Amino acid sequence: MTPAQEAPATTTDGEHTPGAPPRRPSGRRGVAVVGVATALAVLLAALVRDVVRRAAPWDVSTTLDGWRATLVPAVAGYAVPPHPAVLVTLVTVGTGLLAALAALVAVRVARGRAVRALVLWVGLVLAAVCVVGAFEVGQVVLEIERFGGRGGAHVRMFALPALGAAVRWGVLWGGLVTALTVRLLAERAPRAGRAAGVLGALALVTLVLLAGASRAASISTATEVAQPSEAVATPTDPPAVRASVAPPATVDPGSCAQESLTMAIGGFDAASGRRAAAVTATNDTALPCTLTGRPDLAFADADGDAVRPELVEGPGWSGEGAEAVPLTLAPGQSATADLQWRGDAPGGVFDVQEVWLAPWAGALRTVLPEPMDLRDGTELTVSAWYAAPEQG
Repeated sequence: MTPAQEAPATTTDGEHTPGAPPRRPSGRRGVAVVGVATALAVLLAALVRDVVRRAAPWDVSTTLDGWRATLVPAVAGYAVPPHPAVLVTLVTVGTGLLAALAALVAVRVARGRAVRALVLWVGLVLAAVCVVGAFEVGQVVLEIERFGGRGGAHVRMFALPALGAAVRWGVLWGGLVTALTVRLLAERAPRAGRAAGVLGALALVTLVLLAGASRAASISTATEVAQPSEAVATPTDPPAVRASVAPPATVDPGSCAQESLTMAIGGFDAASGRRAAAVTATNDTALPCTLTGRPDLAFADADGDAVRPELVEGPGWSGEGAEAVPLTLAPGQSATADLQWRGDAPGGVFDVQEVWLAPWAGALRTVLPEPMDLRDGTELTVSAWYAAPEQG
Protein backbone atom coordinates (compact mmCIF):
# COMPACT_ATOMS: atom_id res chain seq x y z
CA MET A 1 0.00 0.00 0.00
CA THR A 2 1.40 3.39 -0.99
CA PRO A 3 1.52 6.31 1.43
CA ALA A 4 -1.22 8.00 -0.59
CA GLN A 5 -3.50 5.02 0.04
CA GLU A 6 -2.95 4.90 3.79
CA ALA A 7 -5.96 5.81 5.93
CA PRO A 8 -5.73 9.02 7.97
CA ALA A 9 -4.28 8.44 11.41
CA THR A 10 -6.76 8.86 14.23
CA THR A 11 -6.81 8.11 17.93
CA THR A 12 -8.90 5.29 19.36
CA ASP A 13 -11.66 7.69 20.40
CA GLY A 14 -12.11 9.08 16.89
CA GLU A 15 -10.18 12.33 17.42
CA HIS A 16 -7.55 13.32 14.81
CA THR A 17 -3.87 13.26 15.60
CA PRO A 18 -1.76 16.30 14.78
CA GLY A 19 -0.84 16.41 11.09
CA ALA A 20 -3.62 14.05 10.01
CA PRO A 21 -5.96 15.22 7.21
CA PRO A 22 -8.99 17.04 8.64
CA ARG A 23 -12.33 15.30 8.64
CA ARG A 24 -15.75 16.80 8.11
CA PRO A 25 -17.35 17.71 11.45
CA SER A 26 -20.24 15.35 10.84
CA GLY A 27 -20.64 14.56 14.53
CA ARG A 28 -21.32 18.18 15.44
CA ARG A 29 -24.62 18.35 13.65
CA GLY A 30 -25.65 14.94 14.96
CA VAL A 31 -25.04 15.90 18.61
CA ALA A 32 -26.94 19.17 18.16
CA VAL A 33 -29.88 17.43 16.51
CA VAL A 34 -30.08 14.78 19.25
CA GLY A 35 -29.90 17.38 22.02
CA VAL A 36 -32.51 19.68 20.53
CA ALA A 37 -34.81 16.78 19.60
CA THR A 38 -34.62 15.36 23.13
CA ALA A 39 -35.35 18.73 24.71
CA LEU A 40 -38.31 19.36 22.42
CA ALA A 41 -39.66 15.87 23.04
CA VAL A 42 -39.54 16.40 26.82
CA LEU A 43 -41.27 19.76 26.49
CA LEU A 44 -43.94 18.34 24.17
CA ALA A 45 -44.62 15.49 26.60
CA ALA A 46 -45.10 18.01 29.41
CA LEU A 47 -47.55 20.05 27.34
CA VAL A 48 -49.55 16.97 26.34
CA ARG A 49 -49.68 15.79 29.94
CA ASP A 50 -50.95 19.18 31.06
CA VAL A 51 -53.69 19.27 28.43
CA VAL A 52 -54.83 15.72 29.20
CA ARG A 53 -54.84 16.31 32.95
CA ARG A 54 -56.78 19.56 32.83
CA ALA A 55 -58.97 18.82 29.78
CA ALA A 56 -59.87 22.50 29.65
CA PRO A 57 -58.61 25.73 28.06
CA TRP A 58 -55.15 26.32 29.45
CA ASP A 59 -52.80 29.21 29.96
CA VAL A 60 -49.53 28.80 28.05
CA SER A 61 -47.55 30.95 30.49
CA THR A 62 -48.48 28.88 33.55
CA THR A 63 -48.04 25.60 31.67
CA LEU A 64 -44.49 26.57 30.71
CA ASP A 65 -43.70 27.85 34.20
CA GLY A 66 -41.81 24.72 35.23
CA TRP A 67 -39.74 24.68 32.02
CA ARG A 68 -38.50 28.24 31.92
CA ALA A 69 -34.75 28.79 32.10
CA THR A 70 -34.53 29.69 35.80
CA LEU A 71 -33.68 28.00 39.04
CA VAL A 72 -34.52 31.06 41.14
CA PRO A 73 -36.94 30.06 43.95
CA ALA A 74 -40.39 31.61 44.14
CA VAL A 75 -39.64 33.32 47.48
CA ALA A 76 -37.25 35.65 45.61
CA GLY A 77 -40.34 37.29 44.12
CA TYR A 78 -41.73 38.53 47.42
CA ALA A 79 -38.99 38.43 50.04
CA VAL A 80 -37.93 41.75 51.54
CA PRO A 81 -34.86 43.41 49.95
CA PRO A 82 -31.97 42.69 49.84
CA HIS A 83 -32.91 38.99 50.05
CA PRO A 84 -34.18 38.65 46.43
CA ALA A 85 -30.90 40.03 45.02
CA VAL A 86 -28.87 37.77 47.30
CA LEU A 87 -30.83 34.68 46.24
CA VAL A 88 -30.54 35.49 42.52
CA THR A 89 -26.79 36.13 42.85
CA LEU A 90 -26.10 32.93 44.78
CA VAL A 91 -28.22 30.79 42.45
CA THR A 92 -26.48 32.24 39.39
CA VAL A 93 -22.97 31.91 40.80
CA GLY A 94 -23.62 28.42 42.18
CA THR A 95 -25.06 27.17 38.89
CA GLY A 96 -22.16 28.68 36.93
CA LEU A 97 -19.52 27.13 39.18
CA LEU A 98 -21.16 23.71 39.07
CA ALA A 99 -21.57 23.90 35.30
CA ALA A 100 -17.88 24.74 34.91
CA LEU A 101 -17.03 21.85 37.24
CA ALA A 102 -19.17 19.50 35.12
CA ALA A 103 -17.30 20.62 31.99
CA LEU A 104 -13.93 19.95 33.61
CA VAL A 105 -15.03 16.52 34.78
CA ALA A 106 -16.30 15.72 31.28
CA VAL A 107 -12.92 16.67 29.77
CA ARG A 108 -11.03 14.75 32.42
CA VAL A 109 -12.88 11.43 32.43
CA ALA A 110 -14.35 11.14 28.91
CA ARG A 111 -12.40 10.51 25.72
CA GLY A 112 -15.11 10.08 23.09
CA ARG A 113 -17.24 13.07 22.10
CA ALA A 114 -20.48 11.21 22.69
CA VAL A 115 -19.39 10.09 26.18
CA ARG A 116 -18.17 13.58 26.94
CA ALA A 117 -21.54 15.02 25.96
CA LEU A 118 -23.36 12.52 28.18
CA VAL A 119 -21.12 13.28 31.17
CA LEU A 120 -21.63 17.03 30.68
CA TRP A 121 -25.39 16.62 30.37
CA VAL A 122 -25.63 14.55 33.54
CA GLY A 123 -23.38 17.06 35.29
CA LEU A 124 -25.69 19.93 34.39
CA VAL A 125 -28.69 18.00 35.73
CA LEU A 126 -26.81 17.40 38.99
CA ALA A 127 -25.88 21.09 39.13
CA ALA A 128 -29.55 22.06 39.00
CA VAL A 129 -30.39 19.48 41.69
CA CYS A 130 -27.59 20.75 43.95
CA VAL A 131 -28.70 24.39 43.68
CA VAL A 132 -32.35 23.57 44.41
CA GLY A 133 -31.29 21.13 47.13
CA ALA A 134 -29.23 23.81 48.89
CA PHE A 135 -32.23 26.13 48.92
CA GLU A 136 -34.47 23.37 50.29
CA VAL A 137 -31.95 22.60 53.05
CA GLY A 138 -32.49 26.13 54.32
CA GLN A 139 -36.26 25.62 54.20
CA VAL A 140 -36.01 22.33 56.12
CA VAL A 141 -33.84 23.97 58.80
CA LEU A 142 -36.42 26.74 59.18
CA GLU A 143 -39.25 24.19 59.36
CA ILE A 144 -37.44 22.33 62.15
CA GLU A 145 -36.90 25.57 64.06
CA ARG A 146 -40.59 26.45 63.80
CA PHE A 147 -42.26 23.07 64.35
CA GLY A 148 -39.56 20.77 65.74
CA GLY A 149 -38.83 17.23 64.58
CA ARG A 150 -36.55 16.55 61.62
CA GLY A 151 -38.46 18.19 58.80
CA GLY A 152 -39.70 14.94 57.28
CA ALA A 153 -43.07 16.40 56.32
CA HIS A 154 -41.49 19.30 54.45
CA VAL A 155 -39.13 16.97 52.62
CA ARG A 156 -41.97 14.72 51.44
CA MET A 157 -44.43 17.46 50.56
CA PHE A 158 -42.19 20.18 49.14
CA ALA A 159 -38.49 19.35 48.82
CA LEU A 160 -38.90 16.17 46.76
CA PRO A 161 -41.29 17.79 44.21
CA ALA A 162 -38.91 20.76 43.93
CA LEU A 163 -35.98 18.42 43.25
CA GLY A 164 -38.07 16.64 40.61
CA ALA A 165 -38.67 19.99 38.91
CA ALA A 166 -34.90 20.64 39.02
CA VAL A 167 -34.26 17.34 37.24
CA ARG A 168 -36.74 18.26 34.49
CA TRP A 169 -35.07 21.66 34.16
CA GLY A 170 -31.66 20.03 33.85
CA VAL A 171 -32.83 17.48 31.28
CA LEU A 172 -34.31 20.18 29.04
CA TRP A 173 -31.94 23.12 29.37
CA GLY A 174 -28.88 21.00 30.15
CA GLY A 175 -29.49 19.15 26.89
CA LEU A 176 -29.58 22.39 24.93
CA VAL A 177 -26.39 23.67 26.58
CA THR A 178 -24.65 20.36 25.95
CA ALA A 179 -25.60 20.33 22.27
CA LEU A 180 -24.24 23.85 21.79
CA THR A 181 -21.02 23.59 23.79
CA VAL A 182 -19.71 20.02 23.75
CA ARG A 183 -17.46 20.61 20.72
CA LEU A 184 -15.98 23.69 22.39
CA LEU A 185 -14.49 21.66 25.24
CA ALA A 186 -10.72 21.23 25.19
CA GLU A 187 -9.35 17.91 23.96
CA ARG A 188 -7.00 17.63 26.93
CA ALA A 189 -6.81 19.43 30.26
CA PRO A 190 -3.64 18.43 32.14
CA ARG A 191 -4.48 20.67 35.10
CA ALA A 192 -8.19 19.85 35.21
CA GLY A 193 -7.84 18.06 38.55
CA ARG A 194 -6.49 21.11 40.36
CA ALA A 195 -9.00 23.46 38.72
CA ALA A 196 -11.85 21.07 39.56
CA GLY A 197 -10.82 21.13 43.21
CA VAL A 198 -10.89 24.92 43.32
CA LEU A 199 -14.26 25.08 41.55
CA GLY A 200 -15.68 22.41 43.85
CA ALA A 201 -14.60 24.30 46.96
CA LEU A 202 -16.06 27.57 45.69
CA ALA A 203 -19.31 25.83 44.69
CA LEU A 204 -19.61 24.23 48.14
CA VAL A 205 -19.19 27.61 49.86
CA THR A 206 -21.80 29.13 47.53
CA LEU A 207 -24.30 26.35 48.27
CA VAL A 208 -23.81 26.76 52.02
CA LEU A 209 -24.43 30.50 51.67
CA LEU A 210 -27.52 29.75 49.54
CA ALA A 211 -28.96 27.51 52.27
CA GLY A 212 -28.51 30.32 54.80
CA ALA A 213 -29.97 32.90 52.43
CA SER A 214 -32.99 30.63 51.83
CA ARG A 215 -33.79 30.57 55.53
CA ALA A 216 -33.27 34.34 55.95
CA ALA A 217 -35.44 35.17 52.92
CA SER A 218 -38.35 33.05 54.16
CA ILE A 219 -38.14 34.61 57.62
CA SER A 220 -38.26 38.08 56.06
CA THR A 221 -41.62 37.36 54.43
CA ALA A 222 -43.22 36.91 57.86
CA THR A 223 -41.28 39.37 60.03
CA GLU A 224 -40.20 42.25 57.79
CA VAL A 225 -43.17 42.86 55.49
CA ALA A 226 -44.34 46.44 55.89
CA GLN A 227 -47.74 46.70 57.48
CA PRO A 228 -50.46 49.04 56.14
CA SER A 229 -50.10 52.59 57.40
CA GLU A 230 -52.60 53.92 59.94
CA ALA A 231 -53.28 56.75 57.51
CA VAL A 232 -54.84 54.35 54.99
CA ALA A 233 -58.59 54.82 54.63
CA THR A 234 -60.92 52.36 56.34
CA PRO A 235 -61.32 49.24 54.16
CA THR A 236 -64.58 49.12 52.29
CA ASP A 237 -64.81 45.35 51.84
CA PRO A 238 -62.96 43.44 54.59
CA PRO A 239 -63.45 39.70 55.17
CA ALA A 240 -65.93 38.70 57.86
CA VAL A 241 -64.56 37.85 61.28
CA ARG A 242 -66.60 34.64 61.02
CA ALA A 243 -67.76 32.67 58.03
CA SER A 244 -71.39 33.16 57.06
CA VAL A 245 -71.93 29.45 57.79
CA ALA A 246 -73.06 29.02 61.37
CA PRO A 247 -71.00 26.73 63.61
CA PRO A 248 -72.55 23.41 64.65
CA ALA A 249 -75.45 23.84 67.04
CA THR A 250 -74.18 21.07 69.28
CA VAL A 251 -70.66 20.04 70.11
CA ASP A 252 -69.83 16.38 70.57
CA PRO A 253 -68.24 15.47 73.89
CA GLY A 254 -64.47 15.68 73.54
CA SER A 255 -64.50 18.00 70.53
CA CYS A 256 -61.77 20.64 70.44
CA ALA A 257 -62.84 24.05 71.69
CA GLN A 258 -61.75 26.90 69.48
CA GLU A 259 -59.76 28.55 72.25
CA SER A 260 -57.76 25.34 72.74
CA LEU A 261 -56.36 25.43 69.19
CA THR A 262 -53.52 27.58 67.86
CA MET A 263 -53.71 28.25 64.12
CA ALA A 264 -50.67 28.73 61.86
CA ILE A 265 -49.76 28.68 58.17
CA GLY A 266 -46.39 27.85 56.62
CA GLY A 267 -44.53 25.36 54.45
CA PHE A 268 -44.85 27.47 51.31
CA ASP A 269 -43.32 25.97 48.18
CA ALA A 270 -43.62 26.05 44.40
CA ALA A 271 -42.90 23.58 41.60
CA SER A 272 -43.84 23.57 37.91
CA GLY A 273 -46.32 26.42 38.25
CA ARG A 274 -48.06 24.92 41.27
CA ARG A 275 -48.09 26.48 44.73
CA ALA A 276 -48.61 24.80 48.08
CA ALA A 277 -48.86 25.70 51.75
CA ALA A 278 -49.86 23.96 54.97
CA VAL A 279 -52.32 25.11 57.66
CA THR A 280 -51.85 23.69 61.16
CA ALA A 281 -54.06 23.55 64.26
CA THR A 282 -52.25 22.61 67.48
CA ASN A 283 -53.94 21.35 70.65
CA ASP A 284 -52.49 23.59 73.37
CA THR A 285 -54.42 22.01 76.25
CA ALA A 286 -53.43 19.19 78.61
CA LEU A 287 -56.27 16.94 77.41
CA PRO A 288 -56.90 15.23 74.06
CA CYS A 289 -59.68 16.55 71.85
CA THR A 290 -61.29 15.73 68.50
CA LEU A 291 -61.17 17.89 65.36
CA THR A 292 -63.25 17.21 62.23
CA GLY A 293 -63.77 18.88 58.86
CA ARG A 294 -61.71 21.40 56.94
CA PRO A 295 -60.18 24.74 57.94
CA ASP A 296 -62.05 27.93 57.19
CA LEU A 297 -60.06 30.56 55.25
CA ALA A 298 -60.45 34.13 54.08
CA PHE A 299 -57.93 36.53 52.57
CA ALA A 300 -57.31 40.28 52.54
CA ASP A 301 -55.07 42.61 50.53
CA ALA A 302 -52.80 45.39 51.84
CA ASP A 303 -55.80 47.72 52.18
CA GLY A 304 -57.77 45.17 54.20
CA ASP A 305 -60.21 44.43 51.38
CA ALA A 306 -61.25 40.84 50.80
CA VAL A 307 -59.55 38.72 48.11
CA ARG A 308 -61.86 35.90 47.03
CA PRO A 309 -60.26 32.82 45.46
CA GLU A 310 -62.52 29.91 44.54
CA LEU A 311 -62.27 27.37 47.39
CA VAL A 312 -62.51 23.71 46.31
CA GLU A 313 -62.49 20.62 48.54
CA GLY A 314 -59.89 18.02 47.61
CA PRO A 315 -57.00 15.89 48.84
CA GLY A 316 -53.74 17.28 50.13
CA TRP A 317 -50.36 17.42 48.44
CA SER A 318 -49.55 13.80 49.31
CA GLY A 319 -53.11 12.46 48.98
CA GLU A 320 -53.97 12.84 52.67
CA GLY A 321 -57.11 14.67 53.77
CA ALA A 322 -59.34 13.66 50.88
CA GLU A 323 -62.27 12.98 53.24
CA ALA A 324 -63.13 14.67 56.53
CA VAL A 325 -62.86 12.18 59.38
CA PRO A 326 -62.73 12.71 63.17
CA LEU A 327 -59.15 13.31 64.26
CA THR A 328 -58.07 12.95 67.89
CA LEU A 329 -55.28 15.34 68.88
CA ALA A 330 -53.14 14.51 71.89
CA PRO A 331 -51.85 17.42 74.00
CA GLY A 332 -49.37 19.36 71.87
CA GLN A 333 -50.25 17.43 68.71
CA SER A 334 -51.04 19.25 65.46
CA ALA A 335 -53.48 18.63 62.65
CA THR A 336 -52.53 19.65 59.12
CA ALA A 337 -54.57 20.73 56.09
CA ASP A 338 -52.93 21.39 52.71
CA LEU A 339 -53.59 24.29 50.34
CA GLN A 340 -52.81 23.99 46.62
CA TRP A 341 -53.25 26.44 43.76
CA ARG A 342 -51.77 27.38 40.40
CA GLY A 343 -49.75 30.58 40.37
CA ASP A 344 -51.73 32.61 37.83
CA ALA A 345 -50.63 36.03 39.11
CA PRO A 346 -47.82 37.91 37.32
CA GLY A 347 -44.38 37.37 38.82
CA GLY A 348 -43.90 39.25 42.08
CA VAL A 349 -47.58 40.21 42.42
CA PHE A 350 -49.11 39.24 45.78
CA ASP A 351 -52.66 40.49 46.15
CA VAL A 352 -53.07 38.67 49.46
CA GLN A 353 -51.24 40.16 52.45
CA GLU A 354 -53.32 38.64 55.28
CA VAL A 355 -54.70 35.15 55.81
CA TRP A 356 -57.75 34.77 58.08
CA LEU A 357 -57.88 31.28 59.59
CA ALA A 358 -60.39 29.31 61.68
CA PRO A 359 -60.45 25.59 62.54
CA TRP A 360 -63.95 25.25 61.05
CA ALA A 361 -66.52 27.41 59.29
CA GLY A 362 -68.32 29.70 61.72
CA ALA A 363 -65.48 29.90 64.24
CA LEU A 364 -63.71 33.17 64.98
CA ARG A 365 -60.93 33.75 62.44
CA THR A 366 -57.31 34.40 63.40
CA VAL A 367 -55.59 37.05 61.25
CA LEU A 368 -52.01 36.24 60.18
CA PRO A 369 -49.78 38.50 58.00
CA GLU A 370 -48.73 36.31 55.06
CA PRO A 371 -48.22 37.40 51.41
CA MET A 372 -49.62 34.96 48.83
CA ASP A 373 -49.98 35.12 45.04
CA LEU A 374 -53.71 34.36 45.18
CA ARG A 375 -56.17 36.44 43.17
CA ASP A 376 -59.93 36.74 42.89
CA GLY A 377 -61.17 33.58 41.18
CA THR A 378 -57.96 31.54 41.60
CA GLU A 379 -58.90 27.90 42.29
CA LEU A 380 -57.64 26.99 45.77
CA THR A 381 -57.88 23.33 46.84
CA VAL A 382 -58.29 22.82 50.60
CA SER A 383 -57.85 19.39 52.15
CA ALA A 384 -59.55 18.06 55.27
CA TRP A 385 -57.69 18.00 58.57
CA TYR A 386 -55.35 15.02 58.90
CA ALA A 387 -52.72 14.01 61.44
CA ALA A 388 -49.47 15.86 60.90
CA PRO A 389 -46.79 13.33 59.86
CA GLU A 390 -44.32 12.31 62.53
CA GLN A 391 -41.33 14.60 62.03
CA GLY A 392 -38.28 12.64 60.93
